[in-house]
Amino acid sequence: MSDVSIHTAESCEQNEYFTTKFRSETTGETYQVRYDAQLKHPWECDCPGFKYRKRCKHVTEAKQVRCTWGVEAAVGYPSTPKIPGVCPDCSGPTTVIKYAV
Repeated sequence: MSDVSIHTAESCEQNEYFTTKFRSETTGETYQVRYDAQLKHPWECDCPGFKYRKRCKHVTEAKQVRCTWGVEAAVGYPSTPKIPGVCPDCSGPTTVIKYAV
């Protein structure tokens, strides 16, 4: 039986939870887009299009702006920021991830 050791790395908090707002080009209304990695369907938007089709351009746009720094740590490629606790890509907070090797 092989030995397993637990290692830690840091990852941007946006890999776990992210929220942003977009203004509709047609109506001017503001819609909130959320990403929650703990959910079965992690992306959601409160616009009418997403409620009916489960997809919308706001989610597509949010996927492009969400920081994904350190997501590789979850699959065994550790990330270490230059300043502990600060994401080097977006300057937001990081979270510690534990993984087995």
